[in-house]
Amino acid sequence: MRVQQPSLIQFEQLYFEHAPTLKCPCTQISINYDNFISIEYSLHQVCNSIFVNDEWIYYLTTTNGTILYGDDFRVTGPYAFQALRMFCELATNTIASNLVQFYSSQYISGYVTPSAVFQAQVESKVSQFLSSMADSFLVSLKMIRETTQVNALFSGLQTNYQLYSSTGSGNVFVTAKTYDGCSCSLSSTCTHQSSIYGYNTTKILFNVTGFYTGCNVIESLLQSNLECFYNQTCINGLQKYLLTSPMYVSALGSSLYSRYLETTIINDLLDNLMVEQWSFNSSYSKCYAACIPEYCSYQTIANNRKHKTIYIVFLVFFILGGPLSVLKLLISMLTKIIICCVRKSPAQVVPEA
Repeated sequence: MRVQQPSLIQFEQLYFEHAPTLKCPCTQISINYDNFISIEYSLHQVCNSIFVNDEWIYYLTTTNGTILYGDDFRVTGPYAFQALRMFCELATNTIASNLVQFYSSQYISGYVTPSAVFQAQVESKVSQFLSSMADSFLVSLKMIRETTQVNALFSGLQTNYQLYSSTGSGNVFVTAKTYDGCSCSLSSTCTHQSSIYGYNTTKILFNVTGFYTGCNVIESLLQSNLECFYNQTCINGLQKYLLTSPMYVSALGSSLYSRYLETTIINDLLDNLMVEQWSFNSSYSKCYAACIPEYCSYQTIANNRKHKTIYIVFLVFFILGGPLSVLKLLISMLTKIIICCVRKSPAQVVPEA
């Protein structure tokens, strides 16, 4: 049987009634994913907050020429938040470019795909896409981090190596810095608590909870979390040591839904491309329409009563007795037919010698 140019409703009815034998060839066998899939996402709230804006970074930078200890948050903090903004932008650009490639790739099927199978295929494809995108992003980031460590690149803030000049000789010496007993000559991941220090001293006045400083601004940021910036009291305490005119800074929303904790480190956020939530929508009807099936064909049991009766008899035998009973019945019938044919054949007369 054949149905010409079936609608989606007709196809679903045909599939319900004749799924085993139903075939509906597609006129268009390749369909761009952007025709029927839409992927949405939202980044972690910090990427849309004041903490990645120029206003906040400039607010941290201004010291009115005051000499600060090199590890002071007011020295390293502005660069850390610039790096955080860079991560947000890098994540956004990575997702955008990968989505362009995903949408232009094609779903290929020679026949109309049933709805349930279609949904399973779409979910698998999207899951694979998100996983491969994150893996590719992290491989690139790892390469940058390892290159920085292997080449022992000198930090402009002298956070990994410090320069000393010998009095009178004019010679310059380089010494690796240490953080809590960890030497930057051995690892770029050495860190310690980020703090506000007294002017030109090492006396700690205020600890920035969850934030770290170390050999490398990026490595330190990756080990840091945003706990202080979820806490208005912590932010207010930090602002007491900033010399610029007062600026109202609102804490991140701790009451907002998030799959992350306030103590989740930046590295873990980057493992997920700074994304708070993914969502996608797929339209089976749009995919069906793009397939443009010219017809659907299926096979049915013969309509005459005799063939139906034979079919039912064999079906009952198969169900009740199993394949072996059916085989015995067929052999018995075949034997009787052969005997009957032999009896009806004329006897051969052998001539006498």
